[in-house]
Amino acid sequence: MIRKLVLSHPSGSSAEVYLNGAHVTSWIPAGDTERLFLSRKAMLENGKAIRGGIPVVFPQFADSGPLPKHGWLRTTEWEVDSARQSASSVTLFTEDTASTRQLWPHPYRAELTVDLDAESIEVSLTIINTGAEAFSFTSALHTYLAVADVRRAKLSGLFAAQYVDKTDNDLLKNEGSAEVRISCETDRVYIDAPPTLHLLDRYTGRSLHITATRFPDTVVWNPWAEKTKKLPDMDNDEYLRMICVEAALASQPLTLPPQQAWRGSQKLSALQADKPMLAATEKIRSD
Repeated sequence: MIRKLVLSHPSGSSAEVYLNGAHVTSWIPAGDTERLFLSRKAMLENGKAIRGGIPVVFPQFADSGPLPKHGWLRTTEWEVDSARQSASSVTLFTEDTASTRQLWPHPYRAELTVDLDAESIEVSLTIINTGAEAFSFTSALHTYLAVADVRRAKLSGLFAAQYVDKTDNDLLKNEGSAEVRISCETDRVYIDAPPTLHLLDRYTGRSLHITATRFPDTVVWNPWAEKTKKLPDMDNDEYLRMICVEAALASQPLTLPPQQAWRGSQKLSALQADKPMLAATEKIRSD
């Protein structure tokens, strides 16, 4: 049976974390509703990647090398560090095995810490080189954020940033818009992105502050309609209900010396809606 932890804060906020993948699948701030997207068809099974929430990517981002796509931590059974566990915080860990060393011959320890408070959740990934030689890696927290309609969402903070457009032969482009909006398949790696972004769901009025620490890049992804149809663990219409805003170490690998540690994090902070729904006139304009 797949195992799950439930975190709760005295304010009433909550989060769910599966040991399979150290995968955060739910975050509900106090007095709010779900802020993470989880597909209705997500495979909640040991050894399977979960579609939605916050998958952990290591030691390879996407298919940018010879290893399995996004690495194997997202399908690995993690353990709880009981000395670092409370009602609203937990640290999980996993280490290299004979199987991982056949794919990637490096000893390591990975730790994922989830800290919950009333209006925010912070997810921190620590990679420790436990071996005698340096190794290089890429990584990400592949965060799926829930929106009512992605066509009415806007992501601010990336103006003038350079990005690799994965949907256009990896061309290097400059972001010319103050607000990134999604209206087609989107797969961008923003290089040396600003650390703080703002996501507004204009349909509901809900906002998120998104802050990355020591993840230099930001990935913005939505598969859109045609690609979603090819995903067995996602319903055909669900691309409209999500946007991935990922804290990433993707454009350049990081080299970690032996017996050293690297730690990166992403913090999501919720802002309540000013009003439950936009006026009908604004909805019509945004269609």
